Amino acid sequence: MTTIAILGNGRVGGGLAGGLTRAGHQVKVADRSPGSAADAARTAQIVINATPGAGSLERLTALREELQGKILVDVSNATVDGPDGLPADLLYPGSSLAERLQRALPGTRVVKTLNTMLYPVMTAARRARPGAHRLPLRRGPGGQAGRPRAPHRPRLAPGVDHRSRRDRDRAGHRGRDPVRAARDPVQRIHALRDLGHPLTARLALVRLRATVSAGGLTFRGAVSSDR
Repeated sequence: MTTIAILGNGRVGGGLAGGLTRAGHQVKVADRSPGSAADAARTAQIVINATPGAGSLERLTALREELQGKILVDVSNATVDGPDGLPADLLYPGSSLAERLQRALPGTRVVKTLNTMLYPVMTAARRARPGAHRLPLRRGPGGQAGRPRAPHRPRLAPGVDHRSRRDRDRAGHRGRDPVRAARDPVQRIHALRDLGHPLTARLALVRLRATVSAGGLTFRGAVSSDR
């Protein structure tokens, strides 16, 4: 049994707390009360950052002593919200929150993961179609080298298309994954949106705009992840 502290008790933090508790781990969730985060992190082996990414760097830097020698799993997205309340830009263009956390917390092993999926999928991976999701793991320079395990693939009857009718219809006559088949980033964003991943599509659009801006170009692509 592993002792895990979760900083943040919103939909992401609450969902992870329930899933980890069902898996047999000892979980303590820190709320916004003064000293709650420090108390939870002090006694945990693993600390999960499920707080809003915009304030995570300052919030976690204040816990440097409590996080010393711990594993910090960062699942947040450091973005700037637009007028519609959705992510509109990256808070750290050309870098990432995890990289800045690792520099600010050299005695902590920072792992970045789960931030590219919606919170219900984080603890219900078996509900997803086999091969539909791949979980990236990114470690900071202070972490131990390692490779994520290959995704679990259940045994399926040969010669049978086990996709749902909706997924088969979305794949179209090409019979291929529309995201993988996309010829350019804009088509990939449209495919993610059409497959029911609006947040991932929005983040991909933000990253595309940041990349284009960094190259000194002007982005005029007629694409929206909200349609």
